[in-house]
Amino acid sequence: HLLDTRAWSEEEMPLWQGAQNASAMLRVVVDEILHLTKLESGAQVVNKTEVNVVEATTAMAKMHRLLADQKGLNLTCSCRLSNNNRLIDVDKWLQILTNLLGNAIKYTVEGEITLDIFENSDRPGWIYAEVKDSGPGIEHAERETIFLPFEGRGLKQASDMGSTGLGLTISRELAVLMGGDLLLMPSANGARFLLELPAETCSVKEEPSSVSPALPAVMTWDGSGVRVLMAEDNELNIMYAQALFDRWNLACVVVGNGREALEAWEKGGFDVLLLDVQMPEMDGLEALTRLRGLERDRDLEPTPVYMVTAFADEKTRSMAMERGATGFVSKPFSPQEMHRILTVHEKKEG
Repeated sequence: HLLDTRAWSEEEMPLWQGAQNASAMLRVVVDEILHLTKLESGAQVVNKTEVNVVEATTAMAKMHRLLADQKGLNLTCSCRLSNNNRLIDVDKWLQILTNLLGNAIKYTVEGEITLDIFENSDRPGWIYAEVKDSGPGIEHAERETIFLPFEGRGLKQASDMGSTGLGLTISRELAVLMGGDLLLMPSANGARFLLELPAETCSVKEEPSSVSPALPAVMTWDGSGVRVLMAEDNELNIMYAQALFDRWNLACVVVGNGREALEAWEKGGFDVLLLDVQMPEMDGLEALTRLRGLERDRDLEPTPVYMVTAFADEKTRSMAMERGATGFVSKPFSPQEMHRILTVHEKKEG
């Protein structure tokens, strides 16, 4: 932004920062309203595939465990399914759980959060996911409106915490779209949400397992000297990445779209770029195309660029590779996956 280069006085700086925060929040609100509009108009479709529920959920659970650790909270995840392989729209499943766990971490000051995935013998072909926290809970007066747009969890409190008030509305709409529901359950302490979805079993039957053993501690690594440029517009993903990179002593610059990524790259000094595929103003693919063009024009060595995306289709992957992507990183990425990528480029620099 042009105004970023202006010298602000001590009195003006809080006003400028507040304006920037308001602008960022407005972009998030617009994106979520568009998402909700697509749901309500029937533009979104259900895309069920065979998925191992534990494997699909583990990376997302790892991300939230790291965020919980940063706040001193205990996050416990478990799976009690007789068969982990299910027919389910995994993108929507993860989106709902990400919203529920993100809210739980956001609103809980101390204590614990649990994610429990289970089944009910009286209702075969369905799976359930319960998210509970030890936070302030839901006021009785809000229980009837918790899933209405701009109503849930106290709109002022939600706004103060950087929430749009649309997350639960979208999650409920997604659950209904998949033939299930998202319910607010009675709870003596904290909030308790139950996601119920039709998810037929498929493939080989497995022994009941737990998500928890698959959540090892983040490996120790000193990444001092490695500089990462990350283009991401999702608040939760940014919090996760910053918490992880802080543990590794990495220098990370975060921007909100492809245009800002190119502006930051122009200043130089980055070892790796992480570009989200879908972003406002300029998406990751367009930014990648322009970046490679600038490098060719200036006879520069290609900067390692990884496209960050959740379950990208083959067309998106092919387009990215044709435009010069170094590789792909799943969203949410695991510490192990990111560690592998960054250490490779650390060695190249060393």
